[in-house]
Amino acid sequence: MFSFAMWIPPICNLRFGGKWGLVFKNYDRYDGFVVLHGTDTMAYTSAALSYMVQYSRKPIVITGSQKPINQDSTDAKMNLLDSVRYACDPYSEKCGSSL
Repeated sequence: MFSFAMWIPPICNLRFGGKWGLVFKNYDRYDGFVVLHGTDTMAYTSAALSYMVQYSRKPIVITGSQKPINQDSTDAKMNLLDSVRYACDPYSEKCGSSL
């Protein structure tokens, strides 16, 4: 089963803090999480998340792309597909968070 949550407008750095509650509130309901993220601040988010969710038994994958998903020559579609595959893979439960 897959569930999706989307924030309109997207989360910006100034409103970052409270939005991660969705992952924490639903942590027991799902086997893994995939977060679509812009590449400009992905490293900062990953660092913060690594401190907030230490020793997770469930994969939390943060993914982005060089070009928007609606462009022909984008890597976004493959990145999204690979991220979902990884989050669903039983082996990834032993690996924790990924970027």
